Amino acid sequence: MNKIYLLVVLGLTILTSSCNPIKRVLKDPVKTQVMADEIIRRGFCINDTIIQSNTEIVIIDSIVYLLDTFDMSPYCYIDTILSSGTRIVVVDNQLIVKEKQKIITKVITNTETNYIRDKALEIILNKDIQAVKDSLNQSRANVLILKDMNGELHKKLNKIKLFVIGFLTVLVIFFLGRLYFKLTSVL
Repeated sequence: MNKIYLLVVLGLTILTSSCNPIKRVLKDPVKTQVMADEIIRRGFCINDTIIQSNTEIVIIDSIVYLLDTFDMSPYCYIDTILSSGTRIVVVDNQLIVKEKQKIITKVITNTETNYIRDKALEIILNKDIQAVKDSLNQSRANVLILKDMNGELHKKLNKIKLFVIGFLTVLVIFFLGRLYFKLTSVL
């Protein structure tokens, strides 16, 4: 009986003091944010859908005029606008009457509705995109630095090659000269 009691106490102790990963995550705000981002990224929680409607109203006014011309004598000069908006003018011996007939008004309404699936997901994906862009820019900068270093190393390598070729040329000339002098002294 005593052994069973000890086993039950030991089992309860292990169960209550064991490492619970959910408690560890919920106690640490950084881990909680990482978990929330992953849950949102996988689409388990879509509850902040936003509907945006953009409405644009365009009003177009068109005025239709009635235009009449009459021949007049060259000694007449008239330029008058009546209260109704009719204009009477003499130009090049012609009487011109311009009268407003009607005003046509068109109203065009353009409504565009955009559904944004999940604002939180959009924010997370924008962060991911920005991180990739930053990484890409850093990689491009590193490539440029490596190209510059590669160019400098090629210049140094060419100098070393020139030095070695010059040294070997001097060495060959020295040995050929010695050989020549030995052969001429023997003969």
